[in-house]
Amino acid sequence: MTVEVQWKKFVKPDNTENPEVDIPRRLHQMEESLSKTLTLFYFMAGRYVKDDGCFIDCNDVGVEFVHAKVEDQIDQLLHGDLEMDLLDLLPKFPTKVVGNPLVVIQVNTFECNGLAIGLRFTHKIGDMYTMVMFINSWATACRGNIDAIVCPSFELSSLFPVKGSVVLKWSQPRIGNEGYVMRRFRFSSNAISKLKALARDNAKDSMAYTSQPSRGQVVSALISRAFFSIDRNTHSGHRTFVVCTPINLREKVSLANTREFLWQSLRLTVCAVRST
Repeated sequence: MTVEVQWKKFVKPDNTENPEVDIPRRLHQMEESLSKTLTLFYFMAGRYVKDDGCFIDCNDVGVEFVHAKVEDQIDQLLHGDLEMDLLDLLPKFPTKVVGNPLVVIQVNTFECNGLAIGLRFTHKIGDMYTMVMFINSWATACRGNIDAIVCPSFELSSLFPVKGSVVLKWSQPRIGNEGYVMRRFRFSSNAISKLKALARDNAKDSMAYTSQPSRGQVVSALISRAFFSIDRNTHSGHRTFVVCTPINLREKVSLANTREFLWQSLRLTVCAVRST
């Protein structure tokens, strides 16, 4: 038996700095697939006709698509400490919503040819589940499998019809881009468990004592209580606060394919709280 070696070479681990990545081609692919995805999520390409956030003109003006270059390596973002200042580099929404894009997408390219995508959208057009569904659909279309996208449904309003005016009657303050700071608070699982136990111990009725508050409820209650305390120390006397809690009705409905329902499934529970 004769064995003749044809060739041999050293196979190295894949390098993060891949010179074969065609950034312009990737950007074109993302833009093209985004356009196809917007045919399903068509309302995101429209514009508000009033500042009350109730009427969208589906005029296909489009979402804002931005490309930015980052003079650094993506490893710093993935393995280093998250810098909150990075959020300031994302596109900012204008104070007025009429005539401005409802969705802003920024694709950041790094020196190592890595990509990081930042996305902002006005919460009036849908909840976070809606945006996750949109992002997953866009990713599916970008992989060239547009037919595998689960089409969104807008029929939930027939099951939960709106009664009366949908416009909230109180004056909502506009948050600008200056004069505010951003802070991040981390709650460990142990801290969450202590907050839940504290909420049950302070319950004033048997039903509240036996119920299990969610993580979001106990953290929201803690932050709200801190706001009340700050306001009480800043302003003399007591004032009334309005607390809004979004409710996802998808998991509450015993229907098939409820996960396809979009922004009509977002409802608000509103209550007035007086600081004491």
